[in-house]
Order: sequence, then structure tokens, then C-alpha cells
Amino acid sequence: MTRFEALLTPPGQELLGYLREQAISAENSLRLGTQLRARYPADLAADGLAQHELRLKGRSKFDRALEMYFTRPGLEQASAEVVARHRAGRYAGGIQVADLCCGIGGDLIALADGRRVLAVDSDALALRIAKANSEVYGVAGNVRTVRAEWGSRPRPAYRTSGSPRAGSLSSSRWAAR
Repeated sequence: MTRFEALLTPPGQELLGYLREQAISAENSLRLGTQLRARYPADLAADGLAQHELRLKGRSKFDRALEMYFTRPGLEQASAEVVARHRAGRYAGGIQVADLCCGIGGDLIALADGRRVLAVDSDALALRIAKANSEVYGVAGNVRTVRAEWGSRPRPAYRTSGSPRAGSLSSSRWAAR
């Protein structure tokens, strides 16, 4: 996680901003990498280039991909923004929900727009990235992260009838917040 955190530092942000302005191609990538390693620590330069590549790929799923953070598996598994908004619409009127196995936050971002969300994942890096991505979308204030295995915790009662909504997850501990 330390290497990811380095991308959030001022030098890391400067590097990512610089890369956002570059037209990187197969022809100039080696030269650019060499220039970056002369200007930044080698690990930071490598991680910045890898993150930039993922951001470019992420544009097919997210409007703000060039500002977001990804891991390769996280990007592959993340719901596209349009799909996540559609799913989040199912919870219209809800004031808080849980995103279990939130990954890098594809669904989390849409869910946190107008409601509180408990983001749960067993991967500390994925949780940190999900929180950073919620900051990109301006919904971080609605997000609380918890590192846990969903199957290892007591599960809230599953309502089959009654309020607040048939088929919704409900927990007195959650409802009290």
C-alpha cells in the first residue's frame, strides 16, 4: 500500500498530472520512462506509468478515469459508471446501504451519491483506492470503509416483508446510525 500512497503525495500528484498531458505511444514510452526515472524515484515513475495506463483503459468505464486510481484486477472487475448508476437507482430513498466486496469503488461511487455507504472489502489496497475514488467524485463524506471478510462477520437479518423495503438488508445497528 505504501507504493500506492506515494502516488497521493505532492510528487506523485505532480507526476500523474504530467502524464495526463502526455501523448504516450510505443515509440516514445521508453524515452519518457527514462526521463521520469531521472526526475522521480524509480518506483514512483514505474507506478505512475502503470497507473496512467490503467486510467487510459478506465475511460471506457468511468467519466473521471483520468483522475481515478486502479489496480488491473480492480478495473477489470469494476462496474461501469452507467451500470453502477442504474443499480444505485434501486436504492432510491434509502439513507444508507452497504457495498460488500466494494473493490475499487465502481458501485460505491454511485451508491454514495445522496446516501451513506459502508464499504467493506478484505483487501486494504482496494479499500484505500475506493476511498480515493470516492474523493474524486465528491462523495467521500458519505463513505465509511471497513476491512473485513463479509463471510466472517455476523450478517444482518434479511427482511422478506415489512418496512423499510421487502428484500432489503436490515440491521438494528445500521438502522440506528
